Amino acid sequence: MAKRITVKVPDTYSDETKEFMKKVVKALNENGELTPMMEGVVGMLRDCYETYQKATRAIRQDDDVLQTTLKDELIAHPAVKIQMQANQQVLALMKELGLTTRSRKVIDKVGGGEPDQLSLFDSL
Repeated sequence: MAKRITVKVPDTYSDETKEFMKKVVKALNENGELTPMMEGVVGMLRDCYETYQKATRAIRQDDDVLQTTLKDELIAHPAVKIQMQANQQVLALMKELGLTTRSRKVIDKVGGGEPDQLSLFDSL
């Protein structure tokens, strides 16, 4: 049996990120796909997911995705762009790690295995 790899999540990170990363690491370890060489990619996923969570909280806290400038123009909340970029990066990293429904289907077809339930981002 392959050695199980762990990925530390800083105490300052949100509970959502801690729970998400617990699921990611568990899924990758169960399938023997998390190697020491992948720890950096998983760390990037952790950081991007936390950035997504922080941007989402900022938007919720301000209770609006639009803001008014000094010239009475409506603009998108600054965190919207950060949220969208982090979301795209999280999805790209999850695809790279084989953690989306579509990427699991491709891996299963190539590997000839049965489809499994690794689609962690579907519930977000």
